[in-house]
Amino acid sequence: MQQTIVPDKQSVENCLKQKTYHIDFYQREYVWSKETALTLLKDIMYNFELGYEQNKNSEITETLIERFNWYYLNAYIINSINGKTTL
Repeated sequence: MQQTIVPDKQSVENCLKQKTYHIDFYQREYVWSKETALTLLKDIMYNFELGYEQNKNSEITETLIERFNWYYLNAYIINSINGKTTL
């Protein structure tokens, strides 16, 4: 039976807020290198710092949020196994 994977563009907040993910056995061998993790953190922190400094005295509105660049987190696939959402 063939299934189609349909991408769903959404915010990082929407992906993580009030959700619990389980990592299945086949994912446990993957480990990020220190360099890969630092690159991600620098990207996020640098962009956050710039946006914060430019807007720290502004009221948070939808218009302000729309001014921030989106961040491509990459694709991930979730699955439901025995009632648990797995990555």
